[in-house]
Amino acid sequence: MCYTEDDSAMFRVQFYPSGDDGPVRDHLRRLKQDPNRKAAAARLGLDLRLLQEEGLASQQISIERVVGVPGSVWELRRPFEGVQYRIYFCAARGDVWLIHSLEKKTTKIPKRDLDLIRKRAKEVLSR
Repeated sequence: MCYTEDDSAMFRVQFYPSGDDGPVRDHLRRLKQDPNRKAAAARLGLDLRLLQEEGLASQQISIERVVGVPGSVWELRRPFEGVQYRIYFCAARGDVWLIHSLEKKTTKIPKRDLDLIRKRAKEVLSR
C-alpha cells in the first residue's frame, strides 16, 4: 500500500526524484517569480504545509485519489483565479513524494501528464 495506515500521520515532503529538487519544486519557483501567479504559489505552499502536518485526512485542503493510476497516487487541488493548480503525489513510508504538477482549465488530466505520473509513481514506489 502506498499510503500509511494512519492517514493523519505527519509526513516529510520530498521532491521527485532526489528529495530536495525536481520538476515540482522548479514549477513552484517559477510561480513565485511570476508577479501574476505569486499568490497561487503562496497558497500551494500553505496547502503543502497542511498536507505535511495533517496528512491525507486534512479537511483544510482538497485531496483526491487519482483513479486509474496504480499505487495510490493522490492529487492536491488548488483552484485559483480560474486556473486549476494540481500537485500529484504518492505517500510512502512517512514521506510524501511530489511527483508532478500542472496548471489546467479542464477537469481531465492530459494523457502525456498521466503517463508521466504513472512512470514517476512506479519509480518512487519501487525504492
